Amino acid sequence: MPLPPDGTLLLFVNADLEPWPAGGAVYVPGGAAVEERESSPDYEVYEYDSPEELDAELRRVGALRLVPGVSLPSTPPDDGMLARHPHAETLREVWAEQTDGGGDWQLGGHAANFDDYGDPVAGSADPEASEELADPDDWVLLAQWVGFPMSILYWTIPRQDLAARRFDRVAVQMHANP
Repeated sequence: MPLPPDGTLLLFVNADLEPWPAGGAVYVPGGAAVEERESSPDYEVYEYDSPEELDAELRRVGALRLVPGVSLPSTPPDDGMLARHPHAETLREVWAEQTDGGGDWQLGGHAANFDDYGDPVAGSADPEASEELADPDDWVLLAQWVGFPMSILYWTIPRQDLAARRFDRVAVQMHANP
């Protein structure tokens, strides 16, 4: 995954489910002057007493460090996938038995399946958008976080944007079953 070699990649989300979580990503080059902005969230987060409680928990996590891992497709195959790979469903079942579920965070790879909602990466494509944003094959998983109760957050990005280190068109989705 062609992430920037230095600096910090910041992932943002307002995990309010109505109408849809808002968020994005910002790359801050190494050595850039930054300051934390004031925030006053006015929403309630499921199973947290306040947004401040969630914020405090996230700050305790600290900086994340990458470790190599394997991610395998786990979302149900669509008709096109089954036409190309007739044994895709059987492989998905076998792979599900081989994985340990990973950690709370994942960068790149295949998006984790959540209640068979479908692949959030392919779901990021917008058929009515420009050609570069319309094809599901042009999108990749930037990150996912299994941090809210009964949900997963996904950050997806067009391949060409990731290669160019352009993070202004990152899409955020949440699959939840609260």
